[in-house]
Amino acid sequence: MNGIQRLGFLAFSLAALLFLAWGAAASENREEGWSKAVFYVGCYDVGKKALQGLKGVKRVERGFHHFKEINTVYFDPRQITVEEMEKALQKAGTFHGRMNQPSG
Repeated sequence: MNGIQRLGFLAFSLAALLFLAWGAAASENREEGWSKAVFYVGCYDVGKKALQGLKGVKRVERGFHHFKEINTVYFDPRQITVEEMEKALQKAGTFHGRMNQPSG
């Protein structure tokens, strides 16, 4: 194998591993019955703090979407609603809106 072939093989292998890891994480959320909601927030650290301790919230990730701060929340819809999470964000003074409807 020459250098270019080896580099191509390594790139393909890395892409395959990333795809498998993404699929495993996605199926884990579906299998456990978790949903996802994304909120626009004034400060993602404040949002994370407001949501993290709520019953039914599995994980809160912070990030950006079109130069706006967001919190992506993985939650159990049997234990908490999107509206309850919105109220917690509003109480913390950081809620700016919801990006999407919850998905399973």
